[in-house]
Amino acid sequence: MGHTTEKVCALFLCNFMVKCRKGVYAMQVNGVSIPLEKPQTLLEFLNEKGYNLHRIAVERNEKIEAKEDYATILLQDSDVIEIVSFMGGGAC
Repeated sequence: MGHTTEKVCALFLCNFMVKCRKGVYAMQVNGVSIPLEKPQTLLEFLNEKGYNLHRIAVERNEKIEAKEDYATILLQDSDVIEIVSFMGGGAC
């Protein structure tokens, strides 16, 4: 029993709508899919995950975000985020 394009699209749309109703979304953080289960700012996410804000930089959708904007950036399921940590050290 084959699937027509219309049936496949209908199944996809149905699954998408169920997912939306449940409020389960996912964004990419450092290459890993992370579920977004509630509306959340970038600052809330970083604090929840235990990041030291003084030692990181955040790129969201290929744009470096200013630390002072973290509290106003509402995360979206389509976001691709890279978080880089600064390491201390020196010459040997």
